[in-house]
Amino acid sequence: GQLLDEQTRISGTIAKKSKVESKIEDTQRLLTESACPTCKREMAPERRAEIEALLADLKAESLTLKADGDMLAR
Repeated sequence: GQLLDEQTRISGTIAKKSKVESKIEDTQRLLTESACPTCKREMAPERRAEIEALLADLKAESLTLKADGDMLAR
């Protein structure tokens, strides 16, 4: 019923937020190390800018999922 649907939405939101948080950690680590984890070459400035933009998008998505989760939990 409705309760099960709500529980499923909350579980889905939590799972998505967990994945996004993991991606944020990986992206921050990549920016901190500033080198390709595979070949160890220094990251090009253009690539760094792309990764910084990705990180900003991930953080925004995380905030949206947190707000959705908070609203669903009420």
